[in-house]
Amino acid sequence: ARDYKQYFKESASQQRQYKNQDVSNLEVPYNLNLKQVGFKDYPPFSVIYKRVLTGYNPIEINKAFQELLAWIYKNKLAFKDLRSYGIGYDDPDYIEPEKCRYDACISLKKDILVNIDPFNIKTIFPGLCMVFLFEGKGEDFGKAWDYVFKTVVHTKGYRPGDKPHFEEYLFSEHFEEGI
Repeated sequence: ARDYKQYFKESASQQRQYKNQDVSNLEVPYNLNLKQVGFKDYPPFSVIYKRVLTGYNPIEINKAFQELLAWIYKNKLAFKDLRSYGIGYDDPDYIEPEKCRYDACISLKKDILVNIDPFNIKTIFPGLCMVFLFEGKGEDFGKAWDYVFKTVVHTKGYRPGDKPHFEEYLFSEHFEEGI
């Protein structure tokens, strides 16, 4: 705790006050398809996942999600509140973009008693996250992500946690169209 405070010039509890800061009055460029920016406290949860080792390539990421969902339905593990998540481990500004790692994840409601190969299972501990709602095509997501992470986070004085970035995807009836 002392090292944390020394490095960040404030304690972790002082940083948690950001949870209550209002970010709804941000002036967001209209062409980014951002609808809301705020905070959400996520409890730990289990996922089945497939790692993508070809960068943040939307085609490969979508393929990983399709494989996961097909496996989930084949093994009768789908449930009403099923969620999909993405975890990005690398910043393409510092790592060669084609070497960035990404986990395509699907939430689990119960323990799996069948062979999961070629997938893996893990528990995610996200905690307090800045969240934003993006409504648009997958290929436009990167611009919105860059705006939130590089503009909002840094100009408002927030500090990213020492964890990979975490994305939650909401169901869309336009999924097949990439929207």
